[in-house]
Amino acid sequence: MCRLLSCLLCLLLASCSKDLIHYRGATRLETHTQNRLNRILFINDSLGFACGGSRFDEADVLITRDAGASWQLYISPEAHKELFGITKAPDGSVWMIGFDGNLLGTRDGGQTWQRFQLRYEAYKALAFQDAGYFMAVGGISFERGDAMWADTMGQVLSHDSLGYELNDIAMLPNGQGWRCGYGVMQHTLDGGRSWQWQSPRNDNFKAIDILDDRTAFTCGGEGSICATKDGGNSWETLRNGNDITHPKYRLQDLLFLDARHGYAVGEDGLMIYTDDGGKHWSELTRFTDTHLYGIARNAQGQIFVCGDAGAIWRIDP
Repeated sequence: MCRLLSCLLCLLLASCSKDLIHYRGATRLETHTQNRLNRILFINDSLGFACGGSRFDEADVLITRDAGASWQLYISPEAHKELFGITKAPDGSVWMIGFDGNLLGTRDGGQTWQRFQLRYEAYKALAFQDAGYFMAVGGISFERGDAMWADTMGQVLSHDSLGYELNDIAMLPNGQGWRCGYGVMQHTLDGGRSWQWQSPRNDNFKAIDILDDRTAFTCGGEGSICATKDGGNSWETLRNGNDITHPKYRLQDLLFLDARHGYAVGEDGLMIYTDDGGKHWSELTRFTDTHLYGIARNAQGQIFVCGDAGAIWRIDP
């Protein structure tokens, strides 16, 4: 009996072992803030943004005009609340949303900003179906959520109060999209007018990355990673975060470069990589112990991650 238990323990330890991979370089960049940064987005070859702040006190926007080599801090004089989501509208304008329904928009690459007050909810993400209207999702404490339609003049057109928190939404120009949250994955084919539940469950899904109209990925706070390769007709669990034979990851965001190569980031400086479409993941040697919340890539192929204590890191993979 003892021998059997020993064998099982050895098998478990072996299955929990971590493959470590290295990178060419990891450089922490100056951001001029110590507040948490939640998301990064590159707009073109040179222009990019990151957003975050202090939950009840400050809305921070980071702007780069040299592809991420340097970042300038803009503190909204009106928003005063943490920003969680960032997206680009079809007309090229950039929008950020956050706590207490604060909405910031720029139509000139960050030279000037407009601030609008929406519903007093903790909105996590937003996505556009056309240049004039967007959908925002959010929630708090797992059992309270909100999904809202609004326009770029700050007018709330409609909203749904939900019994579950939503964390992310992503849309394609053809009207297809997904939104995810606490035990939730939902799909739309009509620009967000109706949503259908999909199979991923048993995790607090934090982020969605869409490659094309057939391929999308999601990751969860318990470490699950799921994918659809057929436009949402079916989903495959690539990594089960509740499997005790896997290392425990608390994932926050993911980025796929193509159908095979992808990254995900999470708490305690975690960054993992796959080169087989997510079937197997390897850890990058940790360059920080702070929580990481967002990941993006610039046109030059460099990876950028952001997180606690105002951190933006440039990774040369």
